[in-house]
Amino acid sequence: MESASDVIAAVEAVLTSQKIPDLEPQQMSALLHYMFHSASAAVRVRVAEVVFRHERGNRHGLDLFLACVLPLAERAARRRAARFLHPSEWRIEAMYDGAVSLVIEMFQLDHLSLNN
Repeated sequence: MESASDVIAAVEAVLTSQKIPDLEPQQMSALLHYMFHSASAAVRVRVAEVVFRHERGNRHGLDLFLACVLPLAERAARRRAARFLHPSEWRIEAMYDGAVSLVIEMFQLDHLSLNN
């Protein structure tokens, strides 16, 4: 992907086809970077949902899912930590670490157990 429009096109492809497109390693890296650093929260949630529902078996599924949800988890950890008078960086990191662990565990759950 050589431009931002290529990245946006890849995001649109995920959302419309409900599949992660076959991309070259550099293209996938650009997509992951965009999702982690630049995408809006709404786009992150939509892409994460597509990946979780339809592409968990894809070799890039976990990478793309994490690129979408980890920035959201960090924000949530900071908001939770703000409930404390003076949250330490350690407390924020511990909350973020817990969120990351839960997200990975959730993604790796057996698909059949989700339907029961």
